[in-house]
Amino acid sequence: MSIEELLNIAKQHKKRGDVLKQRQRFKEMVLAYFHAVCYFLLNNEAREQRLGTKDVREITSQYYSTLELCRYAYHFKFHDRSEGNFGGKLKILSYWCQALLRYRLFRLQLNEGIVLSHSINKMSAVRTRRAQPASQQVNAAASKSPQAGRHSGEPYSQSPTPSPASVGSVGSQGSNDSKTTSMSGMSLPSPGTTVTIPQHLHSQYMKYVRICDNVLLAQQLWDQAEANSRDGRDVIEFVGAIKRRCASDGFSLNSPLETLVCRILTGVELLHAALPRPTPSSRS
Repeated sequence: MSIEELLNIAKQHKKRGDVLKQRQRFKEMVLAYFHAVCYFLLNNEAREQRLGTKDVREITSQYYSTLELCRYAYHFKFHDRSEGNFGGKLKILSYWCQALLRYRLFRLQLNEGIVLSHSINKMSAVRTRRAQPASQQVNAAASKSPQAGRHSGEPYSQSPTPSPASVGSVGSQGSNDSKTTSMSGMSLPSPGTTVTIPQHLHSQYMKYVRICDNVLLAQQLWDQAEANSRDGRDVIEFVGAIKRRCASDGFSLNSPLETLVCRILTGVELLHAALPRPTPSSRS
């Protein structure tokens, strides 16, 4: 299918889900939304293959929009175990979809994450080198302090002269011992002290964290789906039926997208077939 055809199919399922929501047929609505999510995924991958890295920002935005639709659909949780544990089976499909979307986002932004990592490490190293001479001076001053001389048994002639800033911070110009202690305390902040960093470095760091979060959340969601796939006989049979219909060598986040989508769509179809047929009044 072309990019336009995939997008049109996705929009049709999304529109159908909106109509079912108005009719308060929520289980069918959720399945229609997950159907739409699958075709949005296929559309996004087709756009990636055609455009490459030329339109990463727009494709990233579409992935996040699809993720929001998936999370919104799962918001209508069904806790009852009637109708073959519909809620438990839906949870697995939701985790698969969310994990897949998170992983695709990570792969799409991988190159940007590598560039950000190098930039952050480089700027951090520069700031460390700039701060190093000051710390060395503090260590040297501390080694020449009266306390150091007394503990080591070595004679001393004069304590180091503190800076005006350190003297003022104490509020008193008492003995040289208190001045040295004050200067050392100023230069060695206690745990929990706020450290300032440039705004551009903070922005790059937060963007890097968001990119890395995607792959962490993807693996977490995938593991949750695996754990929930053993939650009761109904769910085990449901997952087994999906595997039989979508025979493949493996099933992981690195599997081809068509394999992953096949399993999700098969699960949607199995859930839809198990729903009771609506009465004529509910169709109107």
